[in-house]
Amino acid sequence: MCDGLGLSEGQRNRQLLNMGNDIVISKGISNLILPTKGGKQDILCIRHDFVPLWLAKITITPAMKQITPDLVDKLVDYQLKAKDVLAEAFLPKKEKKAKQERVESLSSVNNAVKTITPILEAVGCTPQIQLLTAKSLYEKAGVSLPIKIPSDKHYVDTVHIARHVGLYYQSSGKPADKAVNEIIRRLNLPESMYAETWESKGNWQGAVRKYDEAVIGMVRQWYCDNGYPRNIEYTQCDGQKKCYHVIWHDADVA
Repeated sequence: MCDGLGLSEGQRNRQLLNMGNDIVISKGISNLILPTKGGKQDILCIRHDFVPLWLAKITITPAMKQITPDLVDKLVDYQLKAKDVLAEAFLPKKEKKAKQERVESLSSVNNAVKTITPILEAVGCTPQIQLLTAKSLYEKAGVSLPIKIPSDKHYVDTVHIARHVGLYYQSSGKPADKAVNEIIRRLNLPESMYAETWESKGNWQGAVRKYDEAVIGMVRQWYCDNGYPRNIEYTQCDGQKKCYHVIWHDADVA
């Protein structure tokens, strides 16, 4: 291998010495008795998986530059490439700049809308939710649909209703929004008293159902008529009965 690299006899002997003294390379070398034309010879051999490291650790001396410039060029090129491989394997990756959100093609969005709209319809989503979903998909293709969304000014969410009614979860003290949602489900509100609005919070955006402000009074009246229950029962998707444990205090929220 030394002859193949173009090392002189002195350079070769220096490499044999260095390999034996190197704490790492020495783990991959061994003297073997090999038959040759001149008889059995004691030959220093190196395991194939240690060869790349050995080549990377060959010290390029000024004498080598003068005597074997072609060899030096090859070793420099190899060691620079080895440096890149080691850096890629062991150094922390530099954080890449956040890529701009990929713009979907209009054809792919059209196909997505055609696929998802029947699904939304099958699970009972209102036409407004279907339109809002399509709107969000088309925005990914840079297309803004002129869909008018009801202003939030006249609509309130279940957290807002819970605060105004005075309903809070017993364990956390937070507004009992899901309990309010269960009460509203029992009220069987007409469609005119709620609307699907569009909201964006951080990286999330989607349709949210909000209610006419009159629903606040309706929820309060239901809670009063039912004796201010501390446990509001609901049924899970699997049919199991569960309860929202709530506390109540009269609220006068501005």
